[in-house]
Amino acid sequence: MARIGPATLGIGIAVALLCGLSLLSPGSELQRLREMAGVAEPLGVPPEVDESGSYAFTVTQPGSSEPVGYSPCRAIHYRVNPLHAPEDYQDYVDQAVRQVSAATGLVFEYQGTTDSREFFGPAVDRDAPVVVAWATEDEVEALAGNVAGVAGSSWIATSPRHRQYSAGSVVLDADSFASFWNPEYDLEAIVTHEFGHLVGLAHVEDRHELMNAETTGQRTFGPGDLSGLARLGRVPCR
Repeated sequence: MARIGPATLGIGIAVALLCGLSLLSPGSELQRLREMAGVAEPLGVPPEVDESGSYAFTVTQPGSSEPVGYSPCRAIHYRVNPLHAPEDYQDYVDQAVRQVSAATGLVFEYQGTTDSREFFGPAVDRDAPVVVAWATEDEVEALAGNVAGVAGSSWIATSPRHRQYSAGSVVLDADSFASFWNPEYDLEAIVTHEFGHLVGLAHVEDRHELMNAETTGQRTFGPGDLSGLARLGRVPCR
């Protein structure tokens, strides 16, 4: 969650919904069989990066340090709810998607706007779209105080020892975006940071990383962020 104070902006803690549900969606059965048989291939390839800087994952595989992530063999569908959003909301979302996609190789597909206000629900269908929205603390309690955004994804169990993100939410504080005093790049940094949480990154203490919990002037992903995102783009297709 992103915090805004009189002098600093703390950028976000992920809301990870640990929902271990079996993958039973008929619509994705054929794709799942292809992935299990090793036929499916990643849609994109993350860049080669040096293992430098600091990064952490929100959720790891059972008994392992390997991260839980979205399948690189599937596009991440997302929709935007424009209620309470700033006029140029699509620019912020597009910029965040470009940065995360470039760093992970994950493919995002925009499916238009939505009226959905169902945030952080259980994972029941990995074809369900991610919802990006703006809200107030009256609707989303986690936005109370100086929090400017919360984000995270829920996972499904594709096997007894493997988890995979299915769907998620990025919810940004409408009041913060309406009254924010910093240049637009800081607003872009908030949205990009929250998309980092969406795909699986957690907070770090390194002030040179965008996933630091407090603002340090970092406006794009740092070296550790990029290392973590590259690993998230290389999780198995299952």
